[in-house]
Amino acid sequence: MTKPTLDYITASISQKIVDSVTESAKSEKAAKELENLATKTLGVLQSQGIYATMLFLISNADETGANEIINWLYTLTSPEKFKELNPKDSKPDINYSEEKRKGKNKEITNTILDKTILITNNLENLLKIRLVWEQLLIYLRYHAKAAQKLPEE
Repeated sequence: MTKPTLDYITASISQKIVDSVTESAKSEKAAKELENLATKTLGVLQSQGIYATMLFLISNADETGANEIINWLYTLTSPEKFKELNPKDSKPDINYSEEKRKGKNKEITNTILDKTILITNNLENLLKIRLVWEQLLIYLRYHAKAAQKLPEE
């Protein structure tokens, strides 16, 4: 079996996020909110970096789709994992909203931020991860926009 490309991984995951968010909300409004959040998140990533991106998402965790984006961006914090990830069958490494529901807000937030800080210590990994996150968020915007145009069943 061939290893998936980063383009395939990011496209598949962005589609999973949109499907998850629009399936639970069943609305064009959810897709529009997700598109807006993805756009804002992409802007933070491009202008401020990965640590600010994660802080932004955590501070906006109540917005539609934020928890899903956090889960997948956290999963994509390891370049080594890219080689073994099969996005069609994979689940995120964490479930941010579930951990918060269990009363572990501070613990899960610190885990996410600590891992994100560690990435900034290695320039090669930082650049790889930033590129992957950027691609994921771009595809997410387009998937969410397309979901707004699809007829509801």
